[in-house]
Amino acid sequence: MEAILYIARKQLKNSAVKLVRRPARLIAVLASAALIVWMLLDMPSNSQGRLDPAILQSGFLVWLLALGTITALASLESGSSLFRLPDVNLLFVSPVSPKTILAYGLVRQTGKTFAGFAFLLFYSGMLIDSFGITAADVVTLILGTALFLVVVQALSLLLYCVANRGPSQRAAIKAGILAVPLLAAMYVLFQARTGLSLTTVIKAAASPVLDNLPVVGWARGAVFAVMAGNLSAAALYAALTAIFLALVIFFLLKIDADYYEDVLSNAEKTFELRRAAKEKRGINVGRGKKVGSTGIGNGWGASAFFYKHLCEARRSSRFALVGGSTLLLLLVNLGVAGIMALIGSGKADPATADAMLLSGCGLSVYILFFQNASGDWSRELEKPYLYLVPEDPFRKLFWAGLSTVMKPAVDGFIVFAVLCAVLRANPFSALACALGYAAFGFLFTAGGVLGRRALGSVPNRGVTMVLYMMLLLLVMSPGIAGTLIAVFAMKAASFAGAAPLFAALPLVAWNIAASLCIFYGCRNLLSSWEN
Repeated sequence: MEAILYIARKQLKNSAVKLVRRPARLIAVLASAALIVWMLLDMPSNSQGRLDPAILQSGFLVWLLALGTITALASLESGSSLFRLPDVNLLFVSPVSPKTILAYGLVRQTGKTFAGFAFLLFYSGMLIDSFGITAADVVTLILGTALFLVVVQALSLLLYCVANRGPSQRAAIKAGILAVPLLAAMYVLFQARTGLSLTTVIKAAASPVLDNLPVVGWARGAVFAVMAGNLSAAALYAALTAIFLALVIFFLLKIDADYYEDVLSNAEKTFELRRAAKEKRGINVGRGKKVGSTGIGNGWGASAFFYKHLCEARRSSRFALVGGSTLLLLLVNLGVAGIMALIGSGKADPATADAMLLSGCGLSVYILFFQNASGDWSRELEKPYLYLVPEDPFRKLFWAGLSTVMKPAVDGFIVFAVLCAVLRANPFSALACALGYAAFGFLFTAGGVLGRRALGSVPNRGVTMVLYMMLLLLVMSPGIAGTLIAVFAMKAASFAGAAPLFAALPLVAWNIAASLCIFYGCRNLLSSWEN
């Protein structure tokens, strides 16, 4: 036990020393902590426009169900390990009890989970102001989420060991995982069958009956019992969760499963991923793929990179630029439209089809910002081939980023055309959304080029990402101002026909012009590796 405590102390000390030796990260952590404290203590309260507490209860249940299901299914496919490769090398060969090692892994994973969910504190001000809860209640929600995830991770490790016995066990476990959210959804729909609306669905999802669901229901019941001051109910749900976790650990130690081999395999995989990320290179840890056709087939010199990206895209979709991401974007927009329709069903002035299109476009642009950071252009920059091709740097820059620019344009026109037909919206509004989405895709790609030039690396993580976002806001601000001026210049009553398209044109034109200027200004970026 002393060896375990020594390793824990050393890891904490090394983490603190590493943070102190990196001033940029230390400043970011201190600034984030100060912002969180300010939001928890000084957020003004709006006592008039507070939402129904049932919305918070039902939303928290959906959050836990989604988080638990995704974690369990991902662990079932690729495994879940509580240990890193250094832990395996130091602990598994030492004369320490397996129970002690497993307890150390659970405690360490609990601490990492708490730290990982600290970002949720940034939403504390919104929760306090919207639902009238306290800062302690927000902390309770986050602690409940983190503890729930720890239990799910331990359960996932047990299920992974059992599923490795054969395909029938894997199929049965996968069906059991999916049955939990399915049962919850069936209960909610059954309770709201008399008058299906968003209000009845929320009230049914907030029902105390769902607190009887194993783990996920117990977690919600314990959290909201603490928030309500019902300590006896909170103790009951916490005891049920603790007993369940104890049973999981007991079976994990007693079943005849090759636990150590599974841990070693997953720890090695995680170690390779971390090392590849530090060295800024890719790594393929997936299963082997069936070889269809080989060779790029088109292109010469710089243009070969564009056809290479198309060839890589055809691995996941036969139509290259149209694939699963296009379908996912369509489903997101349909979901936004459905939620807005449910919210406005009981109101005198429900959301219009054009408003649904605009809301979906805004969310799509937000998602596109993060997708673009890991596009073909970003991955190509980390390989030496782009710099070694004896071509003009501007031609290489153009062809290497072309697929990343074309993808949002194709997705935007397909998704918003389908959405316009489903909602029977104004075609000019759909065209404005498609052009805006494509223009933002072009700007985000150009922003990646500018970030590479100004910040020295691809802006896809940490403080660099924050600086990149501020840089993009500065670049797009004239276009946003132009569109706002155009909107205010038009009267609300006349905002029909081609008016949405005319209002969007300043933003679209500015984004395209700014992107072209950035590409031309950074045309020598690929002249050498040092750039």
